[in-house]
Amino acid sequence: MIKKCTRAILPVIAVMAILLLNACRSQKSMQTLQDIPYTVARHYFFHNDQQIPTEAKVSSQKRFEELYGSAAVMGKNGNPTPIDFKKQFAIGIVMPVTSMDTKITVGRLEANEDNLTLYYQVTRGKSLSYSMQPIALIFVDKKYEKKNVVLIEK
Repeated sequence: MIKKCTRAILPVIAVMAILLLNACRSQKSMQTLQDIPYTVARHYFFHNDQQIPTEAKVSSQKRFEELYGSAAVMGKNGNPTPIDFKKQFAIGIVMPVTSMDTKITVGRLEANEDNLTLYYQVTRGKSLSYSMQPIALIFVDKKYEKKNVVLIEK
């Protein structure tokens, strides 16, 4: 009688152990993702004599100035967002030149052990009588610079 009960209980215990291990693993992977704060950079443009970069991360002032120019505008908050490459690095999203009204909206920036994942959305509007090159730039704390940058369009 005891052997029959033991045989019947063993599969139940095995299933419960598997579920418990999976729950622990899921919780552990959820804990490794964290939201990373960033600053949206304003009043910059992409130099049209450059190729669209394959690497979104820019870690030096020299490379940043090769790729991007600043464009101050009149009014409140018209100056470009400052960056200090001793404390920050840049992540840029550059799209091809288009005659469609196009806006890139930066969303969440997440980090795990290896990667920084930046989620963004592209909104296309009406046709324009001129061309534009949509870009989005953010500045991130230097402590995350060693991670690979992954861009994901929503």
